[in-house]
Amino acid sequence: MIIGKKIELLLKKVLSFLIRIFFKVQIRPPSPPYNRILFIRFDVLGDMIISLPVLRASRMNQPDSQIEIICSFRNNSVVQHSDYVNNTYITTKNPFRNILLIFRLRRKNYDLIVNLVTRPSLTYGILAGFIGPNSVRVASDQKAYEYFYTHIVNLPPKSEIHITQRLLLLCSFLIDINFNARLQPWVTFGNDIKGKAKELYKWILNQLRLKPDSAKIVAVNLSAGLIRRDWTFEKFLGFLKTAIVKHKDEIDGWVIFTNPANPSESGKMVDLIGNDKVISLPEVKDFKILFEFLHHLYALVTPDTSFMHAASATNTPELGLMAEVKVPEWGPLSHPHTVVMSKDPFSLKGIPVKDVVESFDKLIEKLRQSE
Repeated sequence: MIIGKKIELLLKKVLSFLIRIFFKVQIRPPSPPYNRILFIRFDVLGDMIISLPVLRASRMNQPDSQIEIICSFRNNSVVQHSDYVNNTYITTKNPFRNILLIFRLRRKNYDLIVNLVTRPSLTYGILAGFIGPNSVRVASDQKAYEYFYTHIVNLPPKSEIHITQRLLLLCSFLIDINFNARLQPWVTFGNDIKGKAKELYKWILNQLRLKPDSAKIVAVNLSAGLIRRDWTFEKFLGFLKTAIVKHKDEIDGWVIFTNPANPSESGKMVDLIGNDKVISLPEVKDFKILFEFLHHLYALVTPDTSFMHAASATNTPELGLMAEVKVPEWGPLSHPHTVVMSKDPFSLKGIPVKDVVESFDKLIEKLRQSE
């Protein structure tokens, strides 16, 4: 562990100890009314996407409440213009920014604050405790910092149920839960985003010389943004060469894309495949456009959990590459999908090409049977 991280952890322990001495909390169960509600959902895009069913259900059950959310620069775009929340507030782990946010939101006198982050966090405990000293403050998985909350919800282990189901259970006092219903994290974007996604789809159709009414296009994402979630370039190449030939009569076109930080990989992949059914997706900097673009696909192949959750939200059939221990908690949910699991929880590189091909075959068979 680097020295800076050790110092950070030490400072957090000291700060936590000092706060615990002076911070007094009255333990009490949640009770209505909840006219002003604040959620805390800081982290990456996928974390916000899997939280959307909670926000949606909260809006449906509390239609007249002021529902607001603290989020990050990375996941704010998912809810910025959503009908589920009235306002979004962006913060970072910068303590000075958090102090300003506390003073700003403390005046709002929230009736309820819910921390949707399901890992121990001193930062989010401080935000909840000091923004709402008189609020009902709810969380789970925060045993180390439970003194910031008025109510800690005991949930099933993360290995047993999906993260979306855990978040719904966390808020069961606030919303009606029906696990038999489709648990898709619905997302609604404005006409501007929908229009740009449609233009992107039309551009792809023109490049592939396809008609829009019957085109079956599969998108393949080469990158997950994290090294431990990356499959190898060579294995993706082997998968594509095999799958394109096997499904040449069923799939009309293939679109390759990758992390914007390394855009040349998708073009290189297209050149090596050398098939006029395969093109590279042009660079799209706005994730919302890519998100909406998934509506137009026949299927998606990805090792990135953010795109897996986006596919759940758009009901896009998908093949996901995942570490085995993460599947119950973070896997695809409530839509046609297959998953290839790596036995190594820290890397996908050991997944054989043939396993991915076979899983893709199963996905296509599912779609064929549903037509």
